[in-house]
Amino acid sequence: MKYSNIREQINKFHKILTMDSDQSISEMNKLADNGVLFTLIPEFAKFKTTIDRDGFTYKNILDHSLRVYAKACKSYSDPLLRFTALVHDIGKSVTRRFVEGKGWNFHGHDKVGSKMIVPIMKTLRFNDDDVKVVSTLIALHMRPMKLFSDSVTDSAVRRLITLAGDQMPRLMELCICDITTNNEESKDIIISKYQKIMSRIYDLIKYDELRLMKISINGNMIMEQLHLLPGEYITEIKNAFKKSILDGKVENSIEAGHKFIEEYSKLNDLSKYAIKSQENS
Repeated sequence: MKYSNIREQINKFHKILTMDSDQSISEMNKLADNGVLFTLIPEFAKFKTTIDRDGFTYKNILDHSLRVYAKACKSYSDPLLRFTALVHDIGKSVTRRFVEGKGWNFHGHDKVGSKMIVPIMKTLRFNDDDVKVVSTLIALHMRPMKLFSDSVTDSAVRRLITLAGDQMPRLMELCICDITTNNEESKDIIISKYQKIMSRIYDLIKYDELRLMKISINGNMIMEQLHLLPGEYITEIKNAFKKSILDGKVENSIEAGHKFIEEYSKLNDLSKYAIKSQENS
């Protein structure tokens, strides 16, 4: 294919990623049917076959990739998420192994794929930031599944939060799109597990934000405003103020802090910390 034609196909490919869902799905399937997709991303040519060996079936990964792409199109308009859905298993093209008595596996396809996608995306004229995002998502797309067990520690979940950074929402969206089983019961179970993980991730993020947040009030301000002695209530008030900030109920300002302190004192009995009561005892 001539350079000018390749350039036109690359431009068309990017346009397809931004189309309305049904049209985007249809046009991407056409690229697979007419072979253009294999010119743009040669690794996909290795995905087309279905192989049976010793009773174990190596499924057509191209079909799976297109199904995941279709789910992403139907649920999200984000072109980068759609592209990631299409190529998330790209590493399987070189990691396919057959283990006697166990069948096919693709161990390490996530890490391998995250490196393979870099030159592919550069050829397809994605910018460096997008390349980094997609590479990260491919590298991590198997991680959430490893957190299904209730015995997984908060530290393990925090490691994923740190690695994913601001791409955590995209990562979980990709994982949901990657569920292509036709068994509705199995699908519901897996989705439920992902939802549980997402809830845990959200709770940890909120907790860590609460723990690390620098707020506009301090212990001296609280004691001075309420005329109270030092006590454990100071930490309780500050934490309550932090939580209200994170929940969007108050602003993180000195004025809002003073108002919050006053309201808190009306709703909670702090009399045992009062300076006057301590002097009279």
